[in-house]
Amino acid sequence: MVGYTTMVHRASVESKRQAVATMEARALLERTRDYTPIFLYAVSPAGYEETQSEYLLDTESAAEDNEVGQRSAAQYLLNARAAHVVGNIYSIVVRATWQEDGRQRQVVLESRMTRPDL
Repeated sequence: MVGYTTMVHRASVESKRQAVATMEARALLERTRDYTPIFLYAVSPAGYEETQSEYLLDTESAAEDNEVGQRSAAQYLLNARAAHVVGNIYSIVVRATWQEDGRQRQVVLESRMTRPDL
């Protein structure tokens, strides 16, 4: 019974961290989509890239909720990359990665959009 309880608790914590990673990745994706200059950078061979690293507590939904000195066991590395695909079509890929129980975990979101009139 103790082993089953431990397994259920671990799955619950893993699920919470995946939900936090997904919310943060979605927020970065939306910020990137709203940042008009990405279209100027994305046409270059290097594309546009933004990386941030955050410690979030399991109960938080946003980075600004995290007070200094309070850190969770998970450090999230968020990376957004925008690149020109063809014509007016651009691709934005956001990865949220973190270590959990000695394993590398990640959430990947991808979006395509057309270039707005600048």
